[in-house]
Formats: sequence, structure tokens, C-alpha cells
Amino acid sequence: MVVSHGRNEGVLNRIRETQLPTVRPARDADAARVVELFERAFSRPMSQAHWHWKLARRHAPCDNVWLAIDEDDVPIFQYAGIPIRLRVDEREVEAMVGVDTMADPQRRRRGLLTRVGRHTYDTWRQAGVAAVLGLPNEQWGSRTRALGWEPLFEFGWRLRPLAPEVLLARRLRLPWPRGWRLAGRLIDLLVGRPPEAGLTVRELATASPEIDQLWQRPRDEHRFSVVRDAARLAWRYLESPDGAYRLLLSERDSRPVAYAALRCQTTTGGRLLGWIAEVHATRDEPNAMALLIDRAVRQLSSDGAELVGALAQPGSTFDRALHRAGFWFRPGRFSFELLPLADDLPLADMRRSENWNLAGGDFDVI
Repeated sequence: MVVSHGRNEGVLNRIRETQLPTVRPARDADAARVVELFERAFSRPMSQAHWHWKLARRHAPCDNVWLAIDEDDVPIFQYAGIPIRLRVDEREVEAMVGVDTMADPQRRRRGLLTRVGRHTYDTWRQAGVAAVLGLPNEQWGSRTRALGWEPLFEFGWRLRPLAPEVLLARRLRLPWPRGWRLAGRLIDLLVGRPPEAGLTVRELATASPEIDQLWQRPRDEHRFSVVRDAARLAWRYLESPDGAYRLLLSERDSRPVAYAALRCQTTTGGRLLGWIAEVHATRDEPNAMALLIDRAVRQLSSDGAELVGALAQPGSTFDRALHRAGFWFRPGRFSFELLPLADDLPLADMRRSENWNLAGGDFDVI
């Protein structure tokens, strides 16, 4: 029997679909095709420079980006982690922040997440990685539990409109004079300004030694935290190829007591949004956090932002400070989850939000 060329192609395609793809570490040469995969998976662009910056191996003890590739060596799935140091009580351990898990839209629901995820976790575990942190999205479905992820607690948005009348005019498609922010000024009056109480604030051009001084101060405030030393802040905020972050430092008598990271971002629709990625303050300086939030809001307002957003653990010191600063809207939350790879992690204590020092900048959503 003679089989037509078109039918042969159909048979070959079905055979290819049933074959297990090769799983291997990502290479620099993969950047262009991985960026294309990102755009197909998420319908938004990413630059190669951003991919290289975000997923540079840096101090990781093993490969942190794994790909499933097809028979033409084209990536069809990525599982990636940002290498971090995680403080667990009095020790520091290797960890990853899970990001940009993505499949080619044509190859979804074929078990790639399970296969590549398990391979990646086994590799990381053998290399001494203790845990993976993440904010898994709804597309993972039941796979998060099947792969061993543990839900810890909620991590929620806080928003403060700087120009609510502008937002309303845009929604109603009405013109609004640029610079008119009457309702925003009313919120300023309602909120008031925190007392400076001898504190000063200045912008940092580099992640200076003052950041390390803050990190090295007594650590009895939180048991678990991403290590927030100068090297991490330099990479996360000042070396980002498209972030345009600013770092503000608060001091008392030339002694650093708090810092904040913030930025403005223009959306694809032309809106200008402000983000406070993190504020870290010592517990013995209760005014420093409020002062830095106030300065960040005023800076972002001056830059033209229509609203400011931040992520906070509900009920935390930062969450309460945001509420007092006019961040009254809470539009949604993530589930903060952890995949334990080491056997000696105190999971019961890790499920308690008050034991953690988390920030939106620990992830890639802000």
C-alpha cells in the first residue's frame, strides 16, 4: 500500500509527540530561543539581556536553569531558579527562587512540568540546595502538591492611588489635565507625614557598605530571610538592565537604620506605575520604615506615577506601616510556598508568617 507524503508527515508528527524530550542545562547560546519561548508562553516580551541578568548562575552550586528541548534542539520548556542565600536561624543555606516556569503553548499538558521539575529538584538536592521558594500561579494546578511544594502563608498586594481621578478618567475615557491630582493631595492630608525624629534620608548610587552594616546587625528579629547584603542588592536593583530602581538609605547620626528600593514602570498601555520593592528597617527604629515609605511615595508621585504598589505579609510590621501610609486597597494575594530539599528544615516554624522577613523584591513580580 502506498502512503501519501502528507500522511507520512502526520505519522511522524504523532511519533515525535510521544517521544520524551531531552532535558539539559541551559547554555548562553539558548538565550534567543528561550526569550522567544517566554513571549509565546506569556504573551509579553523579554530581552536577552534581562534573561542573562535574571538567571545568571552567580554563586549557585549547580546549574539553575533546565530546559526540555525538541528533536531540533529548540527549547519547549524551561524550569529556572534564581540562586539566593537563605538565612535559617543562625545559618545560611543555598536556595533558589522558582521563576519563569514555562511551556510552549503547543506542548502543554504533556507532563513536562512533572518531568523537568523532578529532574531539576533532584539535581539541586544533590548539589546541596536546601529549598526552593516561590509564588506558584494557578496554571500549575495540582502539580505543586504532587511535586512536594508546601503552602506557607499568604503574601498580599497593597496599593495606594496617587491620582485616583486620573485612573477614573482613563476608565471612563475622559480627558484629564496632566498634573491635576486633587484626590491624591486629599489622601496626603488624611495620611499626614511621619515625624523625622532625627532621621535623615539619602539616595545611594551603589549598594554601599552601609547595606552590609544593616544586614550584620543583631538578627533576632526574624528567623527566616533572604540574605539582604550589599552584593544581592547591587545585583537585584542596580544592575537590572531594565529596572531603573532607586535605593534610599535612612540614617541616624551617620548610622544606617533602614533602606528602601523603589522604581517607576511604564506599562504597555502607557500607564506609569510605582513600586516599592522592599523596605528593610531595624526594629529599634520604628519611625525609619514609615519615613522611607513616605519618601518613596513622594518620589514616585514626583516621577508621575498614578499609583504605588507593594507586597507585604498580612499583619506584618511592613503591612501595618503601608496601611497607615494610605495603602488601603488590597486587590489580591499570592500563596507563598516552599519546596523543602533538605531534611533538616523546621517546616512547622516556617509556616508561621511572623518568623519571616519577606519582600516583593525577593521575587520577580515587582
